[in-house]
Amino acid sequence: MANTATADSMVTRVRESIDDLGSVPTNTTETILRWLNEGGQELHNLFVASYEEYMRERVTITFDGRTPPEYPLPDDFLKSLGMDYVVSTTDRRRMEKFQNAERNTRQNGVLTAPPSLYGVPQYRIIGNVVEIIPNPSSGTAELFYVPEFKPLRDGEAVKDRWPYVREGQETYAVIHAQYKAAQREEADVRPFLAEKQAKQLEIMTALKPRDAAESWRIVDTQGVAEAELKWWW
Repeated sequence: MANTATADSMVTRVRESIDDLGSVPTNTTETILRWLNEGGQELHNLFVASYEEYMRERVTITFDGRTPPEYPLPDDFLKSLGMDYVVSTTDRRRMEKFQNAERNTRQNGVLTAPPSLYGVPQYRIIGNVVEIIPNPSSGTAELFYVPEFKPLRDGEAVKDRWPYVREGQETYAVIHAQYKAAQREEADVRPFLAEKQAKQLEIMTALKPRDAAESWRIVDTQGVAEAELKWWW
């Protein structure tokens, strides 16, 4: 179920919990949003550390044989989850990551024809670009990546800024804002810390895993096992 919470509703939940609904509130909306985003950043980091594939986004990179063979990463890029070389609409090949010591091992010209299984370009992430060797003169690839945290702004919906956060999980950010408000008032913050820890455990337990259809297995990146199975039968 998509999350139905909004920045406005979350600010109201914080105000109600700390009794800050007067005509002249103690905490401004800007301050509460800052606290909510601190909690949202913590929640984002939990997903990145343990369940980053739930956050996966993709972008198409168009090759043009440029020198140096470096293509800009998306503005919200945090970390890579791999790349696919698009040979045709029905043929995609996984691109392997090369290491710095391998940077000159495949520099015999550019790739101008559809590659064989062992002729797929390789990539590596350096700074804010992705480097490709050998560099195709045309064609495309698809980069899968984890995005950076997107702060929630006044009037925005959680599902638009934090699409990986399921209904009810945004409560973690609300509890964090309650904790910060109590800390500002020099009140006892221990109940909020305990509630944060309990909510974190609840979220992590529910997410492990979200797809329970099959158990984990050894990764077959080239489809060899499937090909051998078809040949055998």
